[in-house]
Amino acid sequence: MTCMQGLYSPERTLFFVTLETHARNHIALAAELLRLNEAREALADCVDPGRDLFCLYGASETELDEHVTALRAACTFELKIGVPQVALVEKPMWPAECVHFPRDGIKQTFIRVKLILTPAPMETGLTFASRVFADASTPQASIQAVENGVTALAKRGTHGDYRVRGGKVILSELASDQAASTEAIQQVASAAFRDALRASVSALFEPLMQVVIDTPKDYEGFVLGDLLGRRGQIIDRSVAGPALRIVAMVPLANMSGYADQLRSFTQRYGTFSMQFDRYEQMPPAPSNTPPFRPAAALRAA
Repeated sequence: MTCMQGLYSPERTLFFVTLETHARNHIALAAELLRLNEAREALADCVDPGRDLFCLYGASETELDEHVTALRAACTFELKIGVPQVALVEKPMWPAECVHFPRDGIKQTFIRVKLILTPAPMETGLTFASRVFADASTPQASIQAVENGVTALAKRGTHGDYRVRGGKVILSELASDQAASTEAIQQVASAAFRDALRASVSALFEPLMQVVIDTPKDYEGFVLGDLLGRRGQIIDRSVAGPALRIVAMVPLANMSGYADQLRSFTQRYGTFSMQFDRYEQMPPAPSNTPPFRPAAALRAA
């Protein structure tokens, strides 16, 4: 069994920006991102080679800003950088099976890929296992091509440029004729995984942060009301003389601008800290609201 995303811990990938460039600059951008990783341990992925689309991740908006500034200074070619976003993840919710044949684009070639997708704990990432054993009719390169196809789609999912976590993918059947290339098998595997995710009724999950607020007790009503307006859940409250400490769970996307808001409510006496706690399924969004809000003005006091 292979863990496909073991290096991408949630704490290091809470925010991301998309990076787009011309196809002729694809290799140069990949090289610059590699150098950025060596110098700053920045994480990045090519999530869609067809669009020359990369994602650059950060543990905080501040860290992501620093990565982007360093990348801009290093790149001598045109680079389109998207708006910072909170990194949601896509998770399969129900077991699903999918058998996929190429419908078009791969002619005079027989390929059959059957995948079984089952939900798994979010902390396990996404794992791949094969019940198909390599032999003369099914070389190891073909099995690896299936895993590569699943991995490629897992980097961008089916809801937008969000990674897939919390699932186990099993290759249960693989058949192809000798004319089938590994690239063709990879394409069919990606399509099969896409169909399996849709059949599993996959859902988006958002980072939930544990937020600790210290404030004078006189401002409790303002602080609690603001937290509830951000879909916060109060889990602890303690008082020591005139000082109050509140511990709450708040979606990261709803912490935008909180530092300034807290200072305003508490006459600049309030402070807060936060850390990643877990992922939680997003509530249904109104039809006129995007599934995330751009991260802006998010600074811990």
